[in-house]
Amino acid sequence: TKTNGRNAQIKDTFNQTLKLYPTKNLDDFYDKEGFRDQEFKKGDKGTWIVNSEMVIEPKGKDMETRGMVLYINRNTRTTKGYYFISEMTDDSNGRPKDDEKRYPVKMEHNKIIPTKPLPNDKLKNEIEDFKFFVQYGDFKDINDYKDGDISYNPNVPS
Repeated sequence: TKTNGRNAQIKDTFNQTLKLYPTKNLDDFYDKEGFRDQEFKKGDKGTWIVNSEMVIEPKGKDMETRGMVLYINRNTRTTKGYYFISEMTDDSNGRPKDDEKRYPVKMEHNKIIPTKPLPNDKLKNEIEDFKFFVQYGDFKDINDYKDGDISYNPNVPS
């Protein structure tokens, strides 16, 4: 049936995605094929977008998100992106407000390098030492969940 075929396709795509974990050396993405659809032009290798972030709320302080986004361009074999620190505060009317600071970065030889001066060495070290989930995430035990329900709802807006 059409539904069984679609579910098999979803599971296959899901398994292909899991094979990316872990990719310790981000330079490896230059040579990894990704999902391609009819939007791709012939000869376009595409761009991987790698994103990881962590949200913390220290006791008595505002919630803060720290993370990084990299655009790994397979055509030019260059990577640019940014490290960000986002703080959730309340405005004068008590409504949540998101204040985000971005620090541009590039990647060379699997090393993250800030491209503009930073306010302090602590932030510089934090950026240079940043690890993405894809670099250490490991799903080798996922088969232990073979009775798990992997489903897809086509009605959810994307």
